[in-house]
Amino acid sequence: MAALSAAYDAQVRGHVPSCPPVGAVLAQDGPILRVHYGTHATVRHAPLPRTTTPTEVAGSIRRQQQVCAGRNEPVE
Repeated sequence: MAALSAAYDAQVRGHVPSCPPVGAVLAQDGPILRVHYGTHATVRHAPLPRTTTPTEVAGSIRRQQQVCAGRNEPVE
């Protein structure tokens, strides 16, 4: 299971897709990738450094929520 998780992290998590969905807007915010579809947004992230504090994580989450709220898009 650890090998599968590591492969996912290396190949998928937080990477900008080479062929994004048609009509989607991609926005990179540090290790975070937001994909705006116009009706909603999704958030992905690269593996976070071990030194990332809970306060930094909470701030990043809040920032993503605020950006999406400004666009009137629910976020997942």
